[in-house]
Amino acid sequence: MKRPLMLQAGLVALASGLIWPRIGRADVELIVATVNGTRGGTIAVPIQLVGTTNIVGVQFDLIFPATQVISGYPFTGLSTNGPIVLSAELTNGVRRIVLYSHTNSILTNGVLVYVPLTIKANTPDNVSSLYVSAVTLARSDGTKEPLVFAGEGTLTIAPASPASLGSITRLSDGTLKFKVAGSDGAAYTIQASTNLTDWTSVRTFLTSGGFIDFMNAGATNVSRQFFRALGH
Repeated sequence: MKRPLMLQAGLVALASGLIWPRIGRADVELIVATVNGTRGGTIAVPIQLVGTTNIVGVQFDLIFPATQVISGYPFTGLSTNGPIVLSAELTNGVRRIVLYSHTNSILTNGVLVYVPLTIKANTPDNVSSLYVSAVTLARSDGTKEPLVFAGEGTLTIAPASPASLGSITRLSDGTLKFKVAGSDGAAYTIQASTNLTDWTSVRTFLTSGGFIDFMNAGATNVSRQFFRALGH
């Protein structure tokens, strides 16, 4: 769903955008991605800028379900030459984000920024809306982009897919090492047992790219040990 927003204020002192019927086509779009997550996991929600040719600064509010997720500080994913990112959570469920360049460089089309959202452990399975509001785009000539269409995304919360454990390797010092594969950004707990009946939680982690390398130095103290990974 796209929300047409008429921009009414400058980059710093921002008034709320007004919703107008879509007549014709806006040249610039600010799009929130549709993402999937699991309870206890953290996902990075991409915010994409499309159709820009002379935009040097952006300010907007990301609206998210505060009863279900906690927002983190946004990042661009660029190690160098990226825009400056400023952000603060104005109130529950509203995070303001400002991006600009000290050199007045043009912002390129593509993913503008990623916003981390950590899903609360008690959140039920559901689908929620993610969208932007109070949008201002500043042009290189000091004027504002007069009309922007905002693409609404969704957050689908569902159980993590079952994890799979790779082959186990014993290092020279006796430490056991193996790879765990599961849902990207999902939370899993590794449990260990010596008898397949009594299980002890060893570590809870979030996968990166759907994988994590697990090492267990404590395995040197037992004659045999079994492992399993439980999704949240």
